[in-house]
Amino acid sequence: MAKTQFMQIRIEPELKQKVEAMFSEMGLSVSEAVTLFFAQVAIRGEIPFTIRATPLSTTTFDDRSPAKKLLKSKQTPFNIDKRIGYTARLVSPVTAHTLGTIKINDVLWQVAAKTPIESGKSVKITEIEGSKFWVEAVDGDGEIFPDKQ
Repeated sequence: MAKTQFMQIRIEPELKQKVEAMFSEMGLSVSEAVTLFFAQVAIRGEIPFTIRATPLSTTTFDDRSPAKKLLKSKQTPFNIDKRIGYTARLVSPVTAHTLGTIKINDVLWQVAAKTPIESGKSVKITEIEGSKFWVEAVDGDGEIFPDKQ
């Protein structure tokens, strides 16, 4: 099923940084982790963990070396990861405050950039964050192809 819904949430910056680092060690993006959580709620019909006022133990993630070792095992990249290095033409402009769009195989993707880029310019996908591509401007005709470096 196509992922067509976009969500925004407000969260404390420290909590966001902590869980992003943990998800990264697990080979997950925040979007993928939230999708897993939603899927488990839908399957179980309840929140998939017990909510407690106090922690069960004081064990930290770093103390669980077998779990940490397992999570650091080689991760198989997702198909979307193969888009890193691709070049495309920007359909709508990217600014400091607005996301732009590119089109890949008749699908529009949201893109962000560190610097503003005008519509119609060629961009290279440098990073993926959830369902958003990070891009940078490049010279070229905007055809989609893997970078041959």
